[in-house]
Amino acid sequence: MLLQGNLKDRPLPQLLYQIYSERKTGTLMLSLNELRKAILFDSGQILSAYSNQREDSLGEVLLRLGKITVDQYLEAEAYVKQGKRFGQVLLESETLTEAELTAQISYQVLGIIYSLFLWQIGYYEFAEGKLPQKDLPRLELSTLDIIFRGIKMIRSWEQIRKTIDSLDEELELVPDYKERLKGLQLSKDELMVLNMIEPGVTIRDITLLSNFNSFETCRLLMGFIVIGLARKRSLPSWITPIE
Repeated sequence: MLLQGNLKDRPLPQLLYQIYSERKTGTLMLSLNELRKAILFDSGQILSAYSNQREDSLGEVLLRLGKITVDQYLEAEAYVKQGKRFGQVLLESETLTEAELTAQISYQVLGIIYSLFLWQIGYYEFAEGKLPQKDLPRLELSTLDIIFRGIKMIRSWEQIRKTIDSLDEELELVPDYKERLKGLQLSKDELMVLNMIEPGVTIRDITLLSNFNSFETCRLLMGFIVIGLARKRSLPSWITPIE
């Protein structure tokens, strides 16, 4: 089935989580004006990402990080124009070891993915099917963690508001939330916010008790909801359902 639409109607975090939860294999292609980026999935797990934006290229990433000099960049770029891959040139010149290159490619891939969390509009299309047969660097983070970390980069209240629309609502932890926690790397303060979710405690209450500011707390709660750690209560805790 082809999954397509605009990010203004289906924000990226929810879209990524759907692909993850449905264990889909294929390529999520995203476009905004002239920008083109893609995320590869294998059975719901993020494998890699690509971009046509020059600043997302491996060479520019390494240059910004100080892993290579401008002279090394220009020299490698000359070989790239002859048909070689940038990483291959760095290995052959012994500028980077294979382990260093793999780590930097992973950093590059995560940078491409995280940049997409700032997109509030843009066309997306998911094409299911086999992925290109090539060796891809193993990302150290789980897909759930990538989604969660990406949400923490969101800077727009309007994006958060699509999930947290009322401070007077109560949340509840899902039955298997402890199992899901195994795929995440939460800080002590983030775990503290998660543990505040209990009957009778509203989102407003949590924003007042949290060590984060109210915007950051709501963004954090949005993350818990999107990745399935928590959900909105259908009825406030003070209402007792009639049997």
